[in-house]
Amino acid sequence: MKTTTLGAILLILLLVASSAIYTAKAATSGVDSEEEKRTLYVNGVYTASVDPDTFVAIVTVETQAAKAADAQKANADISARVEKAVKFTNKLSTVSYTIQPVYEWQRCVDSDYRYPCTEKPILVGYKAVHTYKFETKELKRGGEALDAFVTAGATNINSITFELSPELQTKVQLEALENAAKNAKTKAVVIAKGSEVTLGKPISISEGYYYVPMRYDYAYDMKAGGAAESAPTNIIPGQVDVSASVSVTYEIF
Repeated sequence: MKTTTLGAILLILLLVASSAIYTAKAATSGVDSEEEKRTLYVNGVYTASVDPDTFVAIVTVETQAAKAADAQKANADISARVEKAVKFTNKLSTVSYTIQPVYEWQRCVDSDYRYPCTEKPILVGYKAVHTYKFETKELKRGGEALDAFVTAGATNINSITFELSPELQTKVQLEALENAAKNAKTKAVVIAKGSEVTLGKPISISEGYYYVPMRYDYAYDMKAGGAAESAPTNIIPGQVDVSASVSVTYEIF
């Protein structure tokens, strides 16, 4: 009886040990089957210098009067002339239009140094501001347009830029991305060859695009004493840079 009991106990222990060994082997086998992939990361870049096809200027008409209605009327009169100033093909659109009160601060004069001494605003009138965005494809006539605006009574030429139209920008962007992708592939092939590894398929791809219109340093402010020159303004456009990048992760063997 004792011998039978002892045999049963030994059999149970043997089964438990066998199960533990099998579980350990299975776990080890699972780790071995999930080896991390070896990868190569490259970044391809490409920059193109492109001739812009659009001239853009921000033009402002600003008037001030004691009454809001008078400021508005004066602004409307000048704006009407500005809108008809340029005779060649263009697009003129309103960016913003505001009428707001103008205050001057009454300074505190206190010869006896008594406190508190509080400054207060005094209403001196109203200001109407009409801001336009001017666009044209006739780049060589940009200076002519600015002169026409000033002659018509525009009070500020805030900025001018040479830009790419949406259609041209899309075309250039796609070409730049294609060349950046080719640059990334070339780098990957060279690095793989030099490192004596085999290049596999791309695992991940990401792209970036960068373009800034060419801003021309030009400012006109009638209030600051600016005036249209007797000779026509000549503004010569330059090229703008368009850059693209493509980052690729390849599997290697």
